[in-house]
Amino acid sequence: MLMIHNSLSEKKIIKIVGKLEVRKLMPGSHLYKRFSGKSIGDAAKVFATHYSDEAREKPALALMAVILSIHRNYTKVVEPRTDKIRKTNFGTFADLRDKTKDINTFSAFCEMRATEKYKIIVRILDVIDQLKERVKETSDFEILHQWAMTGDYKNYKSDSIGGIHGIGLATFQHLRMNFGADTVKPDQRVKEVLKREFELQLSNDIANIEAVEYIAKVTNQSALYMDQVFVNYGSGYYIK
Repeated sequence: MLMIHNSLSEKKIIKIVGKLEVRKLMPGSHLYKRFSGKSIGDAAKVFATHYSDEAREKPALALMAVILSIHRNYTKVVEPRTDKIRKTNFGTFADLRDKTKDINTFSAFCEMRATEKYKIIVRILDVIDQLKERVKETSDFEILHQWAMTGDYKNYKSDSIGGIHGIGLATFQHLRMNFGADTVKPDQRVKEVLKREFELQLSNDIANIEAVEYIAKVTNQSALYMDQVFVNYGSGYYIK
């Protein structure tokens, strides 16, 4: 974190974060539908507290939503589909295994032809079966919660899930967040905010994660909260 220490004082960091927090959610912001009219900070504070709620209730839906969002616009493409599924009884890993018995069944279920994402989910379900054999927990959420809490983003490629072809560091981190880890995902919006608002020129995704963790520490907030502030600011104010 030498770069951020040298380029930004704690006072400046607090000032920049405060500017982002007070801005209103825009229609493109990920939380706009849920918190229309709220400030980014207020929405992020509530959502960060309940970030894992859906994973606890419907772990398979939370898992699938993360994978479907790889290289796709979440608000325009993924959310409308998950909203439909959210109204059904679908929720367990057994349910997901049934929906991934073949690519045609999966495509019809999620209303998109996504062969690569189908393969990733099948591989993750195989890992989950292996984890079930090694851990004492029996609930779907707790199995991946234990995995999330011990995940190491600096060595994610050596992880049983992080090493799956098609899963990058941002997806690895997103899954960990959904299943209870207080961390941040280095997606496009987060990196844009660090570059445009904090004027940080960071060389890789790990450096971006470390920067957000440091900013969270300076502002006495969780990394997950800061992730949501950055994501909702970037998706609301940068995308035209």
